[in-house]
Amino acid sequence: MILDLPKPSRDPGAEVKRTLRREVNFGCPVRDPGGSGCGCPILTYHHFDPPWAGHFRHDPEGMIALCPLHHEQADGGAWTIQQLREFKRNPYVDSVLKCRWPWTAEKLVVQAGPNL
Repeated sequence: MILDLPKPSRDPGAEVKRTLRREVNFGCPVRDPGGSGCGCPILTYHHFDPPWAGHFRHDPEGMIALCPLHHEQADGGAWTIQQLREFKRNPYVDSVLKCRWPWTAEKLVVQAGPNL
């Protein structure tokens, strides 16, 4: 008999999210090679040490808050574990709000009543 165990939620929960947002000063900590940074306040939560797949843990030491664009790049291996840890230690936050919205007109769907 095969048991269907429930899959753990990828949502790290409010306390872990709060911790991760604080450590990056409430903005995406990624710096570009030229020195400018992202700082986008729309944050998602990336599991990097260990990765989510196969481990299913929400350990803030091995996670980082990133904007959706940089999270996607991190999932693709854009940065090493050491680089992600450096982002956590020295987050970039600019005094000017910059943001790449995680949607485009082609991806945006609006529901008004029963209609999409």
